[in-house]
Amino acid sequence: MVKNLRISFGLPTPILATNILTIDPGSRAIGTAYFEDGELVLSKEIKSSSKFLTCRLDNILTSICENYLTAKPDVIVIEFGGQIRFKGRDPHGIRVHDYAAGYISSGLSAFFQKPLVLIPPTTWKSNKPKNLLTRQISLEFNREIGEDEAHAIALGLWYLRQVKLNQLTVSA
Repeated sequence: MVKNLRISFGLPTPILATNILTIDPGSRAIGTAYFEDGELVLSKEIKSSSKFLTCRLDNILTSICENYLTAKPDVIVIEFGGQIRFKGRDPHGIRVHDYAAGYISSGLSAFFQKPLVLIPPTTWKSNKPKNLLTRQISLEFNREIGEDEAHAIALGLWYLRQVKLNQLTVSA
């Protein structure tokens, strides 16, 4: 049972935290990143090849919990909803993405007992092409990083910037 669950959509006022677990969800692979005191500690791309969606998501959720067992996030930030809806975008794919995000977010909130912040992709990455964002993160961390992992890192960096901006505004 999740006690005192706090879910925040968008980012009118960020939860002021520098220990964050960020998730870029998908139905076959998921990007994860954990920041402690504002610094990237661990990031991974977790995949499952199971034939059935719920089995894949269970495998991914279990892997996240195992990989981040010692993590102490103050908040879990997940890309969710608000998919860019332009011509040619597969509506079924959007629903599957949102289902995966919901499934993973509810499992993580129960595991960590921490608030969720659900961020639409249009809020944190605008319309920046995926390959450009992935390349920027790979260059910034001086290693080859997969797309899902890079997006989880970029989401975490974006959130930390929002927290810093909010702290500056609050303290001014």
